[in-house]
Amino acid sequence: MRIRIIISFAIIIISTYGIHFFLMNTFRNADFGQYGKLNLLFEKTGDYDVVFFGSSRAAFHFNSVAIDSITGMSSCNMGIAATNDVISLGAINSYLSSCKIKPKALVVNFDFFLWDDPSIDSIRNELRFFPYLHHKDLCYSLSELDRFFLRYKYLKPLAFAKFNDFYYYECYRVLTGKKIARDNEFKQKGFQKVPFEKAINFKNKSTEGNSIVSKRQLNAVERIFATASNQGLKLVPVITPVHSSYTLSKIDSLMLNKLYDLCNQYNVDCLNYLNKEICSNPSNFFDQIHLNSKGRKIFDKAFSEALITLINN
Repeated sequence: MRIRIIISFAIIIISTYGIHFFLMNTFRNADFGQYGKLNLLFEKTGDYDVVFFGSSRAAFHFNSVAIDSITGMSSCNMGIAATNDVISLGAINSYLSSCKIKPKALVVNFDFFLWDDPSIDSIRNELRFFPYLHHKDLCYSLSELDRFFLRYKYLKPLAFAKFNDFYYYECYRVLTGKKIARDNEFKQKGFQKVPFEKAINFKNKSTEGNSIVSKRQLNAVERIFATASNQGLKLVPVITPVHSSYTLSKIDSLMLNKLYDLCNQYNVDCLNYLNKEICSNPSNFFDQIHLNSKGRKIFDKAFSEALITLINN
């Protein structure tokens, strides 16, 4: 009886690992939608001249195809929506460890005004990262924010406790190639278009309360600068446009100065698009911190011209 129990238990464990491998491999072979983009970053060996990293303000603002048409270079948008600088660090290191050719420019959008957001150290939509935990740099960054990610990597049956109906539906979609409207947000070469256009009501950002700046985010930002310097890469820090109604607090200003201090320390130029003319027109924005298609075209043109100058210098 004991032998039967042991054999049965072993079969269950082996089957669980097999199913897990099958599901994760399914996502890693997707070529459209969210996983199509993540696979560009984590599963392909890129050879781009310029690579963009950051959160949604990178994913939505850098149209690689449009920028390439102006600069004559080859770029790819690796920005991941709803993330933070800790995850960006893991993504950057993962890409650099597998790319064929080091990029001429590593463009990183820094959301310094969110470093004191109470939710900044959280991992949103964490299930999307499960297929890529074999990347040690990404897994390390995720485990900095949630120690359970190391358990999900090595004790794979635990991952099933996190799976939900939506995740299984996503697996069904990539298996069958069933595309939905949301997949159209993800464009060629990693660029992600804002999901819809809408008229919005702009409200002033609240500057009240005692904010605490995340040490994890600051540390990750410093490590991004150090990584670029150690690998001899041209880092291009960018602050993409924010609508003028989004008032920066005193802490935000201090964090902006912190970012500038790092730029001075590593002798790099920061492309800051705050307080530009584009920021005063609400018709350029999807919401207060994201441009819509009209505003993005204006920004991409101005950024492309600045990028050409930086790389030529």
